[in-house]
Amino acid sequence: MAEPVSAAALNCQLIEIWKQQSHTALVPMLYPDPRPGSLLFIGINPSLGEHDVVRVLKGTEFEASVPSRAAVRPYFTFRPETIEEELPDWQQIQLYHRQRLRYFKRHRELAQLAGLGDHWEQLDLFQVRESSQLNLVELVRNNAHDPFFDEQLRIFFDLLELMAPRIMVIVNRTTGDLLKERWLKKRLDETVLTPTAEPDVFTLSFRGQQIPVVFSVHLQYKPAAEREQINSRLTQIVRSAMDFSFNL
Repeated sequence: MAEPVSAAALNCQLIEIWKQQSHTALVPMLYPDPRPGSLLFIGINPSLGEHDVVRVLKGTEFEASVPSRAAVRPYFTFRPETIEEELPDWQQIQLYHRQRLRYFKRHRELAQLAGLGDHWEQLDLFQVRESSQLNLVELVRNNAHDPFFDEQLRIFFDLLELMAPRIMVIVNRTTGDLLKERWLKKRLDETVLTPTAEPDVFTLSFRGQQIPVVFSVHLQYKPAAEREQINSRLTQIVRSAMDFSFNL
């Protein structure tokens, strides 16, 4: 079996894809070097909330570049002529988002409760920055034969192989539905997704790896009590999957 491509090479491939497309003027999410064996959260795409970016980068070396919401989109514009030399900056910006963004609070807390500390990673199916998941899904479906989106998925699966996660959590229903359609109905991507005795938990056979996969839901608009209940069950499932206490 061939060795997985490095994260640096995959980021460079993503940059080349962006140079050839006309769907977005914003820079893609470029990934920091992964830590294999982590708890991996899977989403659908990165958003770009101007207020969030200003807050996340406040007090960092990037604060002067985005002092206000009005400065965010100009700064996050894709610049083909300088993107390669800016790659380490975009990787660091993504690390700051993982550490500070309110959206990732659930990820951070779950990793702590599962006994993994900060040993968690995050990966999206697509790298187009779009705050509305509905807009992103519509964009993908309206361009079903555009290689721009197929290439992003290819890079997603190469990154997944490289990350070799200990367990995967699909963080919202939209992402889960897309993956179940590909893996269960269409049987694409060199994968086999097998149910377990635990509801919403599967085993993913992928390029020689056997990965527990938990399909969760988006929590943003749910009542506090329901959010707490969902997160408590998810924590228990993650712990059980890592201990192999149910039949994976």
